[in-house]
Amino acid sequence: VYSEKFGKPWGKGLYKKEDWARIAFCYQEVCNTDSVESVLDVGVGPGALLNIFQMDPCFSRVTGIDKVHFSKLVVLGDLDIRIMDAGQMTFSDNEFDCVICMEVLEHLEYESFIQVLSELRRVAAKRLFITVPFCEQEPLPVYHKLRFEMEDIEHYFPTGRSVLLERESGAP
Repeated sequence: VYSEKFGKPWGKGLYKKEDWARIAFCYQEVCNTDSVESVLDVGVGPGALLNIFQMDPCFSRVTGIDKVHFSKLVVLGDLDIRIMDAGQMTFSDNEFDCVICMEVLEHLEYESFIQVLSELRRVAAKRLFITVPFCEQEPLPVYHKLRFEMEDIEHYFPTGRSVLLERESGAP
């Protein structure tokens, strides 16, 4: 569908091989979690992860939010996508069994990052799945505001399970 709509399966604003590997890893991790029926995808972007969860009948509720409607969003079926600031979500406490935030936090200024992290934790009832670039080469791209090293992961996610994925293959 991405190839048909945009002429190629990846490129500026679309997915690279490592993005597809990360999406597949996330999907498998969430599917292997007991009693996850509702999922929130924070930072929908082109929509692949949201579409995958929406097509899986194991999930009774799949919702996505983003700060703007992404021009290369692909919608397959009936998606619940809302324009919303992740730092001020209008959802109730513990509203979603699983909250997923992939490749979003590095784009935020520090103060916004702290607020968004608090909101992600607030709306997640059972599981919070976050990915960030690890030990990203400096200087950072202009669109990245934060850099994450192991001490940052241990500090901001002290009770979590950290898995490092090899960039190209997506393997742990």
